[in-house]
Amino acid sequence: MPAKTAIPDTPGISTCADNMLIVDYKGHPDPSSSVQQLYHYLIEHKPAYIQEIIAGIHTLAVILPAPSCNREGRSRGIDYLYMAISRSRLTVPARNRTVHLPICYARELAPDLDFIARHTQLETEEIILLHWQNTYQAQLLGFMPGFAYLKGLDLRLHTPRLEKPRQRVPKGSVAIAGEQCAVYPNSTPGGWNLIGATPLELFDPTRTRKNLIGLGDTIIFEKISKPQFERLCKK
Repeated sequence: MPAKTAIPDTPGISTCADNMLIVDYKGHPDPSSSVQQLYHYLIEHKPAYIQEIIAGIHTLAVILPAPSCNREGRSRGIDYLYMAISRSRLTVPARNRTVHLPICYARELAPDLDFIARHTQLETEEIILLHWQNTYQAQLLGFMPGFAYLKGLDLRLHTPRLEKPRQRVPKGSVAIAGEQCAVYPNSTPGGWNLIGATPLELFDPTRTRKNLIGLGDTIIFEKISKPQFERLCKK
């Protein structure tokens, strides 16, 4: 089914397979904020013929349930999305939370500090200072439950991924790769550079708010010592 032509200043909407619609803000002045505003609007006003909403950095995907995976269902979904895009611009932006995240930069929790130092030509103490004094925003949720891609990493800390990914990244590891920062909510293979760790639970399915970090949230890292880290891990 061909995509409808977007009106001026409106993102394009296209189909992907039978059950997915893609809203693309690429080329807009602030695509991430636009995606987040539409995402929050859709979460609050989701009709029954939308099954799931997935936000990206400059795109948003809408998953349709099986009964709507036909020409009529996709057309209805596209019409609704154009309406939602228009109305979301008129609504007050969602108040995103500020999450204070303790982080420990002890060497045993930050095995890639030396690699980052060699790549950036910075001293390790300067790397730590540049990292924890910056403010970040959750730009994308994905990879695993509770995993947030954070924008706001200082340009001087941009570092490529490891050539050989680790088979196991410890739970709570704070890592950087390219222009982004992230925190691993659970142990998993990964190729990002480990710069520290947090003792907090980022994902807990028993909590009302399962993800500690939500889309659009502001993240402020708070430096703690190794003894403080160990005490918080025991709570």
